[in-house]
Amino acid sequence: MVDHGFSFQEKYGKIQNKLIPLYRFFVRRHKTPEDLHKVTDRLAPFTLVLQQKDRSNRFKSMSEMECILKHRAFDHYMRIPFIDSQNKFITNEHKASCIEFGVLLFSK
Repeated sequence: MVDHGFSFQEKYGKIQNKLIPLYRFFVRRHKTPEDLHKVTDRLAPFTLVLQQKDRSNRFKSMSEMECILKHRAFDHYMRIPFIDSQNKFITNEHKASCIEFGVLLFSK
């Protein structure tokens, strides 16, 4: 998930500063901007299946609601630096921090 999230920077890094105003415009004009935060909700059923099939006992047991909230938190943690106009967070340190945060959220 982290590699996929960071692939945005590799693909669109050169035009990122042009995309930020577009993102802000979309959030302000969209009738339901909270929908932007529901993108990761689709991952919850897969995570819950993974949790049930976990034989290594590493995944934290969680309800569907907890799983949805954790996916939203993880997405937010990864995404916010990419909409920072100064690009000061997009570093290998941030990528490593995202991996560490994901492990903290989903493991025992």
